[in-house]
Amino acid sequence: MKKDKNILFTVNLLSIKDLQSVRSMDASSGFQVEQWLEDNSEYAWGIFKNGTDELIGYCTIGYADDVGDTIERHPEHTNDSLLLSDVYIDSQFRNKGYGIKLITEVIHNRWELDGDKNTVYLIAMYDKLKYFYEKIGFKPINDSEGKFHGAMVLSC
Repeated sequence: MKKDKNILFTVNLLSIKDLQSVRSMDASSGFQVEQWLEDNSEYAWGIFKNGTDELIGYCTIGYADDVGDTIERHPEHTNDSLLLSDVYIDSQFRNKGYGIKLITEVIHNRWELDGDKNTVYLIAMYDKLKYFYEKIGFKPINDSEGKFHGAMVLSC
């Protein structure tokens, strides 16, 4: 994994002041993180260059409800389970460890906010992402027929 040793980054909640950067990243990613800024600001997180407002990636984390049977029937799923989604790192910063930094810090920050380590789920949209999330500790969840459709779990 390549790292930018000369550049430091911070992970923070996104706010309305980040609206323009989020809109630009939404256009690149195809996600709609902008909608989270006003309604549920504790769910949208960004990774920034230290000392700047330069957003280089983002993700959302909220409750895992309305996520489909594979997750909702999983034995560890509860009403407090979390869903990580909308993970995106700007292309010039990929494969340098920033996605892992963003995800791990967001999960730990959310656990601190909630006061509990709740199980975290996600949907890996591509096989390549499955292997990325496995590096962080997520495990694939197969459906009732033993097939993998992208659902993954990070158990506590």
